[in-house]
Amino acid sequence: MTQTAVLLDPGIREWALIPIVLVTLMLQLVRHYVSVLMKDNKSSSKEFLQEMQTLQRSALCRTNRGWIPKDAFEARRKKYSDAKGLLHTKPTSNEGNPMAAMADPNMMKGMMVQQALSIGPHIGMMTWVAHFFPSFVIAKLPFGLTSRFRGMFQRGIEHQTLEVTYITSTCGYFLFMYGLRGFITLLLGEASDFDEMEHMNNMSQGQMAGGRQQVDMPALFNAEIENWSEALTAHEFHLNGSEKRLLDLPADVLDW
Repeated sequence: MTQTAVLLDPGIREWALIPIVLVTLMLQLVRHYVSVLMKDNKSSSKEFLQEMQTLQRSALCRTNRGWIPKDAFEARRKKYSDAKGLLHTKPTSNEGNPMAAMADPNMMKGMMVQQALSIGPHIGMMTWVAHFFPSFVIAKLPFGLTSRFRGMFQRGIEHQTLEVTYITSTCGYFLFMYGLRGFITLLLGEASDFDEMEHMNNMSQGQMAGGRQQVDMPALFNAEIENWSEALTAHEFHLNGSEKRLLDLPADVLDW
């Protein structure tokens, strides 16, 4: 089938392409600042921080056990994993518990606001583009595509002979939305809330409103106790025989 090439009216650039780009850019900027204003900056409780630091110190001790003598390591093993050790203390903080978050109306409200800020602008932009620029062919891609991309890039028009490289207004909005990600990050810095993939990843992992991660503290304590088992934490002091290894070095290495 012969592909048809068309000449785009220069007015489409001024009255369709540029407005869609500018409105998409401004919408993402407004969304970012609204997210900042509505973000829950509630600080974590003292008990939650203490329990998280206990887990971190325990993990650091296990990971670097080869740099302390065996008796010192065994003392730390007893301190953490003994029946009366720190890890056998029942966690008192309920912060970050997924079940508690589901029962907290404020937390649910924050999650709903995040969902609305993520989905609402896209619905509004799609409605705006479909209303003011219905089935507009607004641009031509500088590279070739196969006919399988026709349904994606030419949604809204039924013209099987039109080259696939021509894109419609609806497709253009999605391309601009994701293509402007780097520019938005450049404008807003690392604090940008524009990254859709990161946002969806956080939601899939159960991150709560305000940026706090949902954690099951009792499960983390039990897992850390299992990690302290002798089978997983066999001790070997790295400094054993260090004097001999030093003396065995070549003379040209020691002569410096």
